[in-house]
Amino acid sequence: MSENQEKPKEIPAEEVAKPVEPSKLEEFAKTSIAAKLSGKFHETAGTIKKKVGEVTDNPDLINQGRKQVVIGRVHRFVGALRSAKEGVQAVGVKLMDDVKKVFED
Repeated sequence: MSENQEKPKEIPAEEVAKPVEPSKLEEFAKTSIAAKLSGKFHETAGTIKKKVGEVTDNPDLINQGRKQVVIGRVHRFVGALRSAKEGVQAVGVKLMDDVKKVFED
């Protein structure tokens, strides 16, 4: 190092390993609603790309559109799975509450 350059500040290991709180957007991205919205967006965009590709006789754009439609369907399927999981969890919580009430009496 030359005289004019400062040595980089060292960061303690506990600061480096500190967990990061997820943002509201990151939390939302894990919800069933977000997956379904994303899926609908990709399906719509893919359909538009396919149609534009057909009108302009562009096979690459047609293929991109097809792929994007499939991605959209997968996202919507993931959203449906997340909805089912959330529903099962809600039923499980209610069931556990009912069981606790029975044993408390």
